[in-house]
Amino acid sequence: MKTKFLIALAAITIVACKTENKEQAAENKEVEQEVVNPNFNVELTATASKKDDFALYFTEDNTINFTTENAVWCGIEPLKENATVYFEIPEERLPSHIRLDFGLNKAQDSVVLKNVKFNYLKNAFEFKGSEFFKYFNQDEQFKTKIDDVNGTVTFYKSGNEYKTPFYYPNDSLVKKIIALESK
Repeated sequence: MKTKFLIALAAITIVACKTENKEQAAENKEVEQEVVNPNFNVELTATASKKDDFALYFTEDNTINFTTENAVWCGIEPLKENATVYFEIPEERLPSHIRLDFGLNKAQDSVVLKNVKFNYLKNAFEFKGSEFFKYFNQDEQFKTKIDDVNGTVTFYKSGNEYKTPFYYPNDSLVKKIIALESK
């Protein structure tokens, strides 16, 4: 009888330990999932025909006075598949306006933008490349083509050499940035 009691007690202890370990693992997993990047960042999904560097310029003073001191650069390799171009604004800085520049390589033929995603803490908003001009001002000096079926915008070379297409934000983007930062 004493043996049966000890076996039952051991079984209960083992089950209790397993349950406690599962609960601890679940708690640890929740803590891991709560790690959030505190910096404002922007992700572009794009392809480029040649190796290049893209830039994100930002201001914090509600103007469009973009300077090289407030620029973040990221390279892109010529891939047949989409690449992620990731811009992270330095710690504790929040943009009021953002300008995007699509490459410096004068030999570039084209850049195709598939998606843009803005992230701050746990908040995000994104749009397809084909919706690019809902958030950025179109500039007629740069040749572009919108493909609604594929959800992309393509920036082309105009003339003999590629001129860096750069786009200023419009009021829709500024409102989205404010909403993203204030949630």
